[in-house]
Amino acid sequence: MLRSLGALAVAHADLPMAARTYGQFATPTSFGAVVAAWGWPLLDWRAGLPSIEAALCKVSLSGAAGTGAALGPRAGELRAGLAAELGLIDPQHTWHSDRSGIAQLASFAAGLAGSLAKMADDLWLYAQSGTEEVSAGS
Repeated sequence: MLRSLGALAVAHADLPMAARTYGQFATPTSFGAVVAAWGWPLLDWRAGLPSIEAALCKVSLSGAAGTGAALGPRAGELRAGLAAELGLIDPQHTWHSDRSGIAQLASFAAGLAGSLAKMADDLWLYAQSGTEEVSAGS
């Protein structure tokens, strides 16, 4: 998708159109500039994926109470070994009270959805009857 947006931005860098503020015509711009503006936040979201992966791809092995007591005196070693075998991170503690990774994922998903919604909203505006600045291509 990012490559397609980049190609579209380059192809239409000089195609003039009216920029909009709250749906009202504003200053002149180009369709390429609008498409590029859609892509910038998506690049940022993509760049943030490794931190989301690090926050979520952790092994969870600490027993029902979260203390590791049911796993014996070497619970930490067992957890670390399982993490290594599965290619996951050993958080070195239980996740029972640490939901920060889930919160990071929720924030990421909401922000990405907002960026995609902006693009969809613009396209809806540009494609409406009477405006028809864009259309579905074949």
